Amino acid sequence: MGEAIDNHCAFKFHEIIKKICRSLFENTCIDYFCYQRLYKNGNYTFLPSQSDVARHLIDNEAHIQSWWFSTPFEQIQSGYLHWSSAKEFVPEGSKEETYQSIITGLGCKHGIDIIDKHDDYCDIFCFSSLSHNIYLIELNYLRYFIFYFRQEALVLSLIHI
Repeated sequence: MGEAIDNHCAFKFHEIIKKICRSLFENTCIDYFCYQRLYKNGNYTFLPSQSDVARHLIDNEAHIQSWWFSTPFEQIQSGYLHWSSAKEFVPEGSKEETYQSIITGLGCKHGIDIIDKHDDYCDIFCFSSLSHNIYLIELNYLRYFIFYFRQEALVLSLIHI
């Protein structure tokens, strides 16, 4: 299983993702970024900025325990999700609670997810920080970063439209 995990796109491209995120990390309190694409058919792409977080999530299958994977595709909507407000809706003992516990233990305590839903897939951009100040960042700044990330990822063939 180790070799299969090492070939997972989360590990193959994390240095590239980290490089794309350099200005984001240097100019904000954000210290972790993750791009996820969930397809209507259940397939997904998972591109995090930190391989240690990715390894822990994948080793524990926690990345597929998040709300995004347990919610029917038709119910996902475009928008924003502040982690602080989402935690109060997580049922005790649920897969999402397990995911929240693991991700918090890895230092991803505060975050914002930006969701762009399309007909056959959904793009999720996760921004995380140890600081409460993440909630003060202008959403337009994060949207600009998403535009930049998509352009860079398209050029490098990490994603397609």
